[in-house]
Amino acid sequence: MLFHLTVAGPAIRRAGLRSTPIDRHEQTAEPDALVERKLRPRHHQTVGVVSRQVKRVLREGADAVSAFRPQCLLIDHMDFAASSIAHLYNIPYITLSPAAPLWLNDDVPPSYFGWSEASNVLGRIKVKFANHLVDRITAPILVEINEWRRCHGLNVLGGVNDTFSTSAIITQMPRCFDLPRRDHPRLFHTGPFADDWRDPTVSFPWSHLDGKPLIFASLGTVRNNDLMRFQVIAEATSTLNVQLILSLGGGRILPSDLNGHMAGNTIVVDYAPQRELLANSALAINCAGLNTTLDCISAAVPMVVTPLAEDQPGVAVRIRRAGIGAVVWPRRPTVTDLRTTITQVLDTSSYLDRAKQLQQQFAEIDGIGRATKIINESI
Repeated sequence: MLFHLTVAGPAIRRAGLRSTPIDRHEQTAEPDALVERKLRPRHHQTVGVVSRQVKRVLREGADAVSAFRPQCLLIDHMDFAASSIAHLYNIPYITLSPAAPLWLNDDVPPSYFGWSEASNVLGRIKVKFANHLVDRITAPILVEINEWRRCHGLNVLGGVNDTFSTSAIITQMPRCFDLPRRDHPRLFHTGPFADDWRDPTVSFPWSHLDGKPLIFASLGTVRNNDLMRFQVIAEATSTLNVQLILSLGGGRILPSDLNGHMAGNTIVVDYAPQRELLANSALAINCAGLNTTLDCISAAVPMVVTPLAEDQPGVAVRIRRAGIGAVVWPRRPTVTDLRTTITQVLDTSSYLDRAKQLQQQFAEIDGIGRATKIINESI
C-alpha cells in the first residue's frame, strides 16, 4: 500500500499498485513545487514543500495508516512526520533515501549546498555550518511535529536525524558514486531502486531519428516549467552535429508550446522512454536529479548538468568528482556557456571512459535486492 499525494495517483495505478491519498482535504490540487514557486523565494521552496507534507501527514496520515495497519512502513527521508505515525502505532519502519541521504554528519555536507566532502579543517567548518543551518531552517517544522507528539504522549524529537529509523537508513546512492564518509551503523548504500518495468502509456516517434548522435535532455518531473531553459538547451545544440530530444516531464509546458519554436532538429515529447533513449545517446543534459543521473551512469552516458534545487547541487558535485560530466552552475546558463560545456564533454574522451568504468561497477549492484535484504533483516 502506498500513501501518496493525489497527483501521483495515475502513475501509481499504471504501475498496478494499491494506494491511498493523504491530501484529500487540501485547499489546492496544485503540486507542492508549483505552489511554493508562486509563494516563496527559490531558496525556501524545499522547506515549504516539506512543511506542507508534515501538515498533511499529521492531519490525514495517521487515519490512513490506522485503517490499513501495515506490519512495516518504508518512509522517505524527507517525510519528517511519518515516523511519528509509526511511533504512535508502534509500527517498525525503515528510512528510504531515493535522493542523496540527508543524514547530518561531520563528513559530508547536506546536498542542498553543492559542496564536496570535509577533507580539511575548512571543510569540516563548512559542514558544521551547513548542518547548523539545516537545523535552524527545519526547527519550525520540528516544533509542529513535537506539538503533535506531545498531544499523543510521545517523546519529543531533538533534530532531523531523530526522524530517521533506528533500524536502517537505505539510500539508492551507490557507495562508488557517493562522497567518501565514515561508516555509520544504520546507513546502507545499495544502488538504484529500479527494475525493468516500463510505463505502457509512454510512446516515442522512433522514425523521426535522423541518425545523428543523440543528446537526451530532461529537467525532471517537478521543476520543469521554465520555457526559456528548454529553449536555451535547444539553441545551444542547434549548431552541433547532433539531434536533441527534449522530454518535458509532464509539467505545464506541452510539446505544442515548443514545436515550431525550437532551434535545430529537436524532438519534443511530454514523456520519453528515458532508459531506451539513453542507451542510444552520446550525451545527456539534465538538472542533476539522482534518478536520471543513475540512469545515465547505467547507460554509460556522460552528462552536462544544471542543478536547480533540492539535492541537485549535491548530486552535481558527485558527477563532477566522478569525472562523468560537467556542471554549469548558473541557474540560468547562457546559450554560449551551455554550448561550450556540451562541446567540451563530447570532445573529451575521459568523460565517456569514466562513465563506462562506473557502468561496470553499477552492473554488479542489485539495488532492489540489497534493499529488500536489509529491510527483511531489520524488521
